[in-house]
This record gives sequence, structure tokens and C-alpha cells, in this order.
Amino acid sequence: MSVLAATPGVIPYVDFPYVDFHDGPRRILTVISEGSGLITLTSRPVMLVDGREYHCVWGPVTFEVPADRNVHIGGYILGGQAITGMGSFLLEPGNDEQIVFRHRSLSSIGEFHRLPPAQFGY
Repeated sequence: MSVLAATPGVIPYVDFPYVDFHDGPRRILTVISEGSGLITLTSRPVMLVDGREYHCVWGPVTFEVPADRNVHIGGYILGGQAITGMGSFLLEPGNDEQIVFRHRSLSSIGEFHRLPPAQFGY
């Protein structure tokens, strides 16, 4: 659980709170969506947290997720009538995390990369 989330009376700001039932500890997951070229102008990333879809913007987006169990993170790029850049990531129990969801040009595969805590810049 993050220090901010563990502080009594403090509700941390997140872009997307966890909406499924969970009465255990929670943490903050930051997903940084990166694309290249025209894809960032014509398409938008869609993130999935435990099966729920969230239409996002390029760049950092924060999610509240359970800290005491595995959480499935997925993502794809939605543009017009096409879906591309599909990727999936299983996040194990722990503390706050920051991951990068990257889509490369002319690829149908999305990539998730975990950033070490020293690179947290947000």
C-alpha cells in the first residue's frame, strides 16, 4: 500500500478508482502510454484493469488497484474501426507501480515494461 493511501483521512487522487468490490489495501498504478508517429494523433489507448475497459489519453494515467492480490492489466490501441497494439501484464501484489505501455509503428503487438522506483517522475 502506498504511504499516501495508508494515511488516515487522505484520499489520493487517481484518474480511475477501483470499482469492483475489494475491502483490502489498495495501491496506485501509473501507466504511461507511448506511441509513435500518426498513431498518437488518430488513435487512443484503452487500458483494462481486471477486465474493465478505460479509454485513456496518451501519457501518464493513474489507476487504483488492490495491493494484496494479483491484478490483470491489459491494453490496446483503438483507432477508427481497427484494434491494434494488444498487450497484457499480470501485476503481482505489492506497492505502488509504474509501467509503460508502448506501441511501435507497424506492429500489432503492444509492450508493457515495468519501471524501477528510481525512475518514478510523477
